[in-house]
Formats: sequence, structure tokens, C-alpha cells
Amino acid sequence: MYRFANMPGALRHQCGAGGGGRLVIPERVLDAFGMSSSVDVKPMRGTKNQNFRVMDENAGRTYVVRRRHSDYSGPEWVAFDHAAIRHLAQRGAPVLSPIAAVNGVHAGRTWVVEEGSVYEAYPFVTGRPFDERSLRDVEQVARGLAAVHRAGENFSGMFIKGRPRGEADPQRLFDSCDRLRADGGGVDAAVSYYERQIVAAAQCVPDERYGELARTLNHGDVHPGNVMMSPGGVTFVDYDWICRHPPIYDLAFALLFVCGDRAAPLQADDIWSLSQPFTLDVGKMAAFLTSYRAGLGAVADPGGGKGNGGRGSGRQGDGGWSAGPPDLLVAQMRLTWVHCRVDGARKVEPARRKEFLERDLETPFDALDALPADLFAAR
Repeated sequence: MYRFANMPGALRHQCGAGGGGRLVIPERVLDAFGMSSSVDVKPMRGTKNQNFRVMDENAGRTYVVRRRHSDYSGPEWVAFDHAAIRHLAQRGAPVLSPIAAVNGVHAGRTWVVEEGSVYEAYPFVTGRPFDERSLRDVEQVARGLAAVHRAGENFSGMFIKGRPRGEADPQRLFDSCDRLRADGGGVDAAVSYYERQIVAAAQCVPDERYGELARTLNHGDVHPGNVMMSPGGVTFVDYDWICRHPPIYDLAFALLFVCGDRAAPLQADDIWSLSQPFTLDVGKMAAFLTSYRAGLGAVADPGGGKGNGGRGSGRQGDGGWSAGPPDLLVAQMRLTWVHCRVDGARKVEPARRKEFLERDLETPFDALDALPADLFAAR
């Protein structure tokens, strides 16, 4: 049990944190969500948000309370995220609905603002980490992702996060490269290499073609740190980048992080681990894509055109599923990996950015170039 402490502004529940600091949750936040004063608070992992496991002994329930990073805390951003998550949950997608506040000025709303920070709460569910050696886990993530895309097809809300093509938007990536170059540190050669990868992918999938693709709700950040496995399947967590995109947006993340082979297991709270080089396991990719298509059913082609009001149209339209590796999905995977490296470098101390960017620079892109042409054909 962690103690109360009088601090400026409000009583707070404290828990230990690395580096000698203290992570805190204001008591008013817990009260707003209907949690008792008798709680056990423990920190959880994360690269930007502060996450806590809160065990309410009086109620016999456990929650996850998140203090959202300021980058993700704008009212329109939070409102969009929660509306999208509720939409998915109501249609059976494997996500967790945010809990509504029951007390105070925030009652009825699914987030609480306290001392300039935004807090949200979710039910805590037990599970185990994704096992990259398990083909069954790969297939379960694929089926779960298909359920998300199927459930999100008719969501009408729209909110652009950063740029129209999300974190893998080519112009956004060019801007990130410019900032890295401006910061110095001898990164020019590596940055120039990443810029060539952006150019190649953007030429394959220019904005006009990307804009013609069918859209649905995408999780936006599919990697092993954001999935939990259980006997019943997979649960996706951490929805800060949920948005309407073509399905290839999520598929690119999933294929890179779920179907790649790495020297060490991925650690969700370590940017060096998340961005370590990989090779692609073609067998796992084939199993993933087969399971994804089986889960998606006949709703839409993940690479298809707008067709029925932007909701997909089977295998019709520009960029159908049978397109080969030079097209669409591999180009999106290329952009996604550039994002992981150039944006990840901003989280690294400046003195080590050159090392971070140059680490086994070409291997992942060589793996993309070597994918067999028939891998993405319908199975």
C-alpha cells in the first residue's frame, strides 16, 4: 500500500519510479473515477504516457489510470480517441472502453483534467506478452486486427493527427529529417539514406493514390508492447494514434513488429529495443496475412479503392490485395520503418543519435526489397 502525501494543489497517491523520482496521481482524479481512498498504485511501462495500475481494495477491482502526454492531450484529440474506442468496443473489437467519471465536474465524461494534465481510466485485464516465436500468437494478432478494421469501417468521426498520413506521412518524415540534420551530430549521411527511402516509397504511393484507398479505424501503433495475449485471443491497448487510415497503415506496423526476427525480444519502454534491426520471416508474414484476410471476411479488400462510399469494394480498385511488393504495402512498411528510426532518434540523447540512426542501417530495407512477389497475393 502506498501512502498519501500532502503536496501543492491536491492530495496525491504516490508510487516509486526510476531515477529517484516519484510518479503521482492526484486524489481528485481517483475520486472522479469512483475509486476509493484505499488503493494500491504501481507504475507501468510506457515511453511517453505515465501509466499506473490501481488496485481498489474496497471495490475489489483493478484499473489502469493513464496520465496522457501533453502531445496527445488536446480536447479534440482525446474526444476523438474515446469515441473511436467506444465504437470499436460496442462492435466486438478486442479493445478496452474508457471508464466514465462518476463524481465531480467531470461526471459522465471519460477523461478528467487535473492541474493541466489529462487522465483516463480503463479496466485492467490480465494477460501475457506477445511471444514472437509463437505462430499462434501471430495469427491471433492478425485476426484481432481484422476485427478492429471490420468494426471501424463505418465510424464517421474524423480527426487528423499531425498530418493526413499519420506518423508515416512522407512530408512529416522529411520534416523530422530536417530537424535531425539541423541538430548536427554527424548524422547527415544516415539522414540522407532515410530521405532516399522516403522518396522511393512516396513515388510508389503518392498522396493522391493514398487518398483513394478505402479507410477504416486503425489502431495506429501496432507492436508487441501494445497487445496482450490470453487464451481467448488478443487485446489491443494504448490508443493514442487511433485514426481513420487505409488498413495498410496498421498492416505495415504489424508486419514489421509481429513478423520480424530480432536479436533480442522487444521491450515496449525502450526506444533502442523497439527500433532494433530485423529480418522478415516470410512464413510468419504469410500466416499473418492469411489469418487477417480470414478475419476480415468479405467486408473489404485491405488495399482496395473507395468503392462503396469509401468502405472498400472487394478486390476492385487501384492497389488491390494481389499487388506485388513494389506496391502499396511494402512502400508503407518502408515509410513506417523510417518513422521508427528518425522519430525514435528524437527520443535519444543527442550524443548517441548518430549511433542510433546508423545501427545496421540497410538490413531492414534489404529485407523489404527481398520479399517474394507472390507473398501478398490472396490466399
